Amino acid sequence: IYKTIDNCNTAISIKGDSEELRQAQGQALALRAFCYLHLVQHYQFTYLKDKDASCVPIYTEPSNSSTVPKGKSTVAQVYQLIFDDLTLAKDYLKNYVRSGDNQKFKPNVAVVNGLLARAYLLTGQWEEVFSLAKLLTFLTNDKCPKCNPSKLPRAI
Repeated sequence: IYKTIDNCNTAISIKGDSEELRQAQGQALALRAFCYLHLVQHYQFTYLKDKDASCVPIYTEPSNSSTVPKGKSTVAQVYQLIFDDLTLAKDYLKNYVRSGDNQKFKPNVAVVNGLLARAYLLTGQWEEVFSLAKLLTFLTNDKCPKCNPSKLPRAI
């Protein structure tokens, strides 16, 4: 996972101001947040149990052979990075539209909103979860013709 994070850091560190670069960096930010979201869940108790517990090191710059290893960050610090990355990714991806089914592997704003909802859920921020859930109405969206809400289980 840290190799993926390092690759994301490299993409994020590229200087420039084109829309295409910003969108690629938005996708790298979303992927880095996704990686840290998995790391924080696997290597420590939940945020709600102990947000000040030591967790995993945070790397936000590209590394090389002379990079000094970092100490562990707290669970709260990792989640703060996740929220910061996803907020910036959402801004960078606001005009991004996938060009077809062959682009589904690339994060867009809907993916970022889903990751934000998950992070809010894991940190007990229920109002934010509810707000994002209202945005993520893809099951009843006309843009999803394969989805039929009447066929969903009653529990949903």
